[in-house]
Amino acid sequence: MAAQIRAREAAAQAALDNNYDTAAHAAALDEKCAVLIDLPDRITPLLTDMPRHLAEMIQDQVRNMALRARQARKVNSVFYKASLLYPDDYAPGQPNELELFIEQLG
Repeated sequence: MAAQIRAREAAAQAALDNNYDTAAHAAALDEKCAVLIDLPDRITPLLTDMPRHLAEMIQDQVRNMALRARQARKVNSVFYKASLLYPDDYAPGQPNELELFIEQLG
């Protein structure tokens, strides 16, 4: 799912780079939000064999990401959608919040 998010972000950037297609840019970022919103449901089956405290911690983290994606969709802010998962001091090439979380679990 982290790769899906990166692919949506790349599509959004490509839309801007190619003819400044703001509609395609916004659509790709909306798809990014959809992936994040679906994240809690998609990972639930993977948590069944984990210790309860770990499964709950993972669910809490991804629910928070999903909540922020829902909020971004609600306010319909392209900026908010684009900045999901990235801190203010993010530099290109660094892992995003979801990727860092996955690394911590590994």
